[in-house]
Amino acid sequence: MFHQATLALGLLLASTAGAAGKNSQPQSASTTAVKLVDVHQLAAERARHRGHPLFVNFWATWCEPCKEELPTLVKAAEMWRPRGIHFISVSTDDPNDVKVVEEELRKLGAHFDSVLIATGDPDSMIRAVDEKWTGTLPASFLYAPSGKRIRSKIGVVDAKLLQTWFAHPGT
Repeated sequence: MFHQATLALGLLLASTAGAAGKNSQPQSASTTAVKLVDVHQLAAERARHRGHPLFVNFWATWCEPCKEELPTLVKAAEMWRPRGIHFISVSTDDPNDVKVVEEELRKLGAHFDSVLIATGDPDSMIRAVDEKWTGTLPASFLYAPSGKRIRSKIGVVDAKLLQTWFAHPGT
């Protein structure tokens, strides 16, 4: 419950910063640019990856378990992206902290699509991702090439779990 309240507070603070995608930054292969998105733009980001298995991870720079998990995700992306798995990092930090988020991802060498949620209704965003999700971080979801969510894990994922998920992402 604490994590849900924390995520909700973080998303609420993010929304009051007035950024609902208006300050989106272009993606770049050489840098770790983070786009600001609302709940609808997040759905569009997911849809952009249809035709490929897609791993989506929700995290924040203030979430210690999230930061501990990120190196595992970076290694997984390096290993599995050439095999067709796509990755999206979804930060729930305040939009004013976009540079902090970019720096954290840059330090780790995280070269996958990254967005930062800027929405006025955190519960709406949480429900749009998974009706059963309370907003606890970290949270990871695997989508089939069709866009259907096929796996989820609330809490830290490890290399063994990702190996299992990605070895047969459509099953």
